[in-house]
Amino acid sequence: MSALFILAIITIVVVLILSLDLFQVKMFRKDNNRLQAIYNAESAVNQLLASGEKVKISTGEPNRVKLDWGDEADVSFQTFGALIGFESIGYCKTSKQSISGYIGNKELDVMENALAVYNSSTDLSLTGDFSINGDMLLNRRYAKKSLKGIGFKGHVNSVVKKLTTDFPDIDFSQLDDFKSKLVRDFRAPTDGVKNHALWGRKIFSTSNDITLNSRSSHKSEQAGIIITTGKLVIEGSYRCTSGCIYMAEEIVLQDEIEGNYNIFYATKSLIVKDEVNLSAQLISEGTITIEDKAVLVYPSLVLATREKTSKTPAQLIHLKGESQVNGSVIFFDKSTRVNNRVRDILIEDTATVNGLVLCNSLLEMGGIVQGSVITANAGFYESPAYYVNWIRAGAINRPERMNSLTLPAMFSDSPGMEILTLRKSDNPVKKAADE
Repeated sequence: MSALFILAIITIVVVLILSLDLFQVKMFRKDNNRLQAIYNAESAVNQLLASGEKVKISTGEPNRVKLDWGDEADVSFQTFGALIGFESIGYCKTSKQSISGYIGNKELDVMENALAVYNSSTDLSLTGDFSINGDMLLNRRYAKKSLKGIGFKGHVNSVVKKLTTDFPDIDFSQLDDFKSKLVRDFRAPTDGVKNHALWGRKIFSTSNDITLNSRSSHKSEQAGIIITTGKLVIEGSYRCTSGCIYMAEEIVLQDEIEGNYNIFYATKSLIVKDEVNLSAQLISEGTITIEDKAVLVYPSLVLATREKTSKTPAQLIHLKGESQVNGSVIFFDKSTRVNNRVRDILIEDTATVNGLVLCNSLLEMGGIVQGSVITANAGFYESPAYYVNWIRAGAINRPERMNSLTLPAMFSDSPGMEILTLRKSDNPVKKAADE
């Protein structure tokens, strides 16, 4: 009897072990399929980008991609300011996994250099304490000069190369299309939340000023797009909803607000100050001021434009205080009458940019750029005149730039596109609408 009992126990144990092994095998296969599906989703995006064809914004069904090993994925692209958002669903047997993120342009060849000055017909004059570590692209040469009795006290570690290409071309069609979709609601506020055709988000639009802070709630916060024809102030320790889009005539971001992958679009002015810390696209048709200890985390974009019909003489990107921008700072004059004697980017002494500074008009250096400066002209104002094609302050240090820098998806001269950010099961163009 005891022998039969022992045999029964052994049989049960063996069955349990076999069952456990079978369960582990099934779980292993399930995990394998899940991981393969994620891999397929990412590979499909890279395969489309590697094709060299222009990314097609999805208007209906997603792009079905067949991978070399036989698996498939569905990829959708949507405009997101100066970036392109994507969602990719990878399939492997019974598993279906979704990834999402943003894509932008690969670096321009000119960004191998520390400084490129395109419109200079004379030697570039260096004075004061300006320093540069990295090569220069110039039409002519450079010269160290004294100005009003003050000589050159900086440091130059550069090889000068001759410019052989035109100023980098920017394609604004994507951003203009994005703006037109927002402007329709900007001009016709409803003082309520409704569905919007832009990525299936909910939108709140009003003609009243809006203040968002951590101390009180606002009915707009259930929307993924917030628009006012008045002034928008975000303050306190407020955290912006990830991926949320904000549009107003005037925007002020202050105190200790945070956020990820937001867009702030101002038609007149945009101010970021105090200890704001966020990754965002700051876009303005007027001035952009970043000051105090505000930090824009990579990947961030600061973009101001002068429209062809603009009568405003100067739209200034002004970086001052101990502010930091990690990403791209771009000013672009779309008019045919580019004024090379009005500064459109001013980087003051204690401000820092880690990445790219690009200006197709006049730039005044003063702070630190860890990366590349590409400009039509450099200069500064010293009463009573502008000194064009002069640099007197600041530092450009190309070797200290971040290793990987993805640009906005706007550059026609870029060698291609690449994934900027990647997240599993988190669609950046729908998340705000779902929360």
